[in-house]
Amino acid sequence: MSRKILILLDSPKVRGEVTTYSVELARRMGARLYLLMLLRWESSLRDGPSSATARPDRETACERGVFVLKACLDEIQGFGVEAVGAVRLGDPSSDLLKFLAENKPFQAVVWGGNEAFLRRRRTPVRTHWLERIREQLDCTLVVPSLKSKESGVG
Repeated sequence: MSRKILILLDSPKVRGEVTTYSVELARRMGARLYLLMLLRWESSLRDGPSSATARPDRETACERGVFVLKACLDEIQGFGVEAVGAVRLGDPSSDLLKFLAENKPFQAVVWGGNEAFLRRRRTPVRTHWLERIREQLDCTLVVPSLKSKESGVG
């Protein structure tokens, strides 16, 4: 059985710790990396009855996601680790569970979430979509810690 690690991105802002950690983990495990960028997309009636008015925004969001994903894939493959990726627009929790069901099994999910969210987090919060579905994952969820830019105590 081939080992697989999923790098989960839910923002176009990718933290360097995520790719570094994932590459090292994949090397140690002899695993292939999968990148999944989940971008929230809700169709809205405010856009009018025709989906044509919403299409350019959706296409732009998808193109931006593909651009960021390709840059991550290029970086990872530059380290000699096999990686593939996908972008999905919609409800992140639903799309993640569908992706996991379609691509079983993963040994780990490495979350590359928003740095600002991680810095604000002092106690467990159940408001982020990933926290709400965490128990439904059939594998380990890893959140690489932020590296402090300051050294020592002042």
